[in-house]
Formats: sequence, structure tokens, C-alpha cells
Amino acid sequence: MNHQQLNRDGAYFHSAAHEEADAVTHGVCLGCGLCAMVCPTHALTMGDRHPTDHLFQRNPTFQPSLCIHCGRCAGVCPSGTLHQPRLYHILRTAQDTRPHTVVFLCRNLFLLAPTPLEAGNPAPDAPLAEGCMSPRLDAVAPPPGVLFATLRCTGRLGARFLDRLVLAAGVRNILIFACPARQCAYDNGNCLISAQALGLADIYAAYGVAVRIEVEHGVPVSAADVDARLREFAAGRSRP
Repeated sequence: MNHQQLNRDGAYFHSAAHEEADAVTHGVCLGCGLCAMVCPTHALTMGDRHPTDHLFQRNPTFQPSLCIHCGRCAGVCPSGTLHQPRLYHILRTAQDTRPHTVVFLCRNLFLLAPTPLEAGNPAPDAPLAEGCMSPRLDAVAPPPGVLFATLRCTGRLGARFLDRLVLAAGVRNILIFACPARQCAYDNGNCLISAQALGLADIYAAYGVAVRIEVEHGVPVSAADVDARLREFAAGRSRP
């Protein structure tokens, strides 16, 4: 099996952190082990402690054959060792356009959403095959000032990335359409982003920073459902 040591030498590697491009270490791994803790396939495991000057630090070992590219490792990495080009592109776009609201949608929801036939609302005169297809939940036209993005898994985001959206891009409203409990494609029984996002929102509230971060766990029925919730949130209305 092809094992790769993710050490501090800044080497390039293909890892579970990538979605549309490769990931790269920056030689700043802290050896905290969070990446191995959240990896659903154990593609990342923690190695032995350093025998001399790094007594309390361990390096993660990566097994590419087990990687499913969910990106959860990079979502929790506190040092930036695991790099996600897709998220950096979103951050750069936010810095350039300065949206007041950013919305993320998990692509797994496409598979969880009922088909038009299952939902009982097929389009008039639409082919039968179309009524049996999963709806394209991202077929929305965001209103001005809203940046909309889909992700393989919202567990990629992490509190560190959300904080950069707020501090570096000036975003004040973040809405995340995540999988319901026990329906995540990568981690049965948990929603990795939920605790991080809501915890970050509590910190902002404690310091009097006007930032809204909400996580939606329901499965949208259609793109119209996503669009309605998006506009409701962008208008400042929260659901109980």
C-alpha cells in the first residue's frame, strides 16, 4: 500500500483535502491529530512521536488508496497544512466581490432530495425520465450581494475557513445547507460543520460581532426550496 508521510518538508501530495485540484503541505504541521480523528476511512493515521527534539509531535501518515476526497481533514486542520484550492478560490471571490451573504450547499443533498415524481410535483409535459432524476438543487439565481457555492461535503469548511470569510472578506451572514444527522455520506451520525459553525457564532456573539451563521439540516425538495430559504436568510429572517 502506498503510504506517504506528511512531514514538515513542504512536499506536494495528493490528499483527502482536494476537490478540484491537488493539496500541498506548507511544512507547518502541528501533529495535533485532528485530521486522523475525522477521517472516515482511516486514510490518515498518526505516526510515532519524534524521538528527539519534537518529543510531543507526531506526523500523520496518508494512504491514498483509502482516500475518498471528502476534505474533512483540511476542514479541521488548525495550521493550514492541508490546503483546499476550492475553498481558497471561494475566499478570493468573496474578497473581490465583497458579498454580505455566503451560502454553501452540500452536494450529497442532491441524492437525498426526492425526485419530482416522489415529491408529487413533476413538471407538466416533462419526460418521465426527468421526473425520476434527482433535482438540481443548485439551479438558483442568488440575489445581489449573495455568493452561492456547492461543496462535496460541508465538513470541508471548518471554523478556520469561516473565520477567514468574516475577517478577510467582510462577510456577515453565512448559511450552510448540510446533511441531516445520520445521513452524511462521509461520517454516519455526525455533521462535522455544525458544532464548529455554531460554536464560532457563539464566540462572535460573546464579543459583540454582528455575524450570523446558521446551519440548515433539512433536505430541500427542489431548487425553489433552496432559493426561498436563501432569500429569507439574506433578508435577515431566521428560522426557529
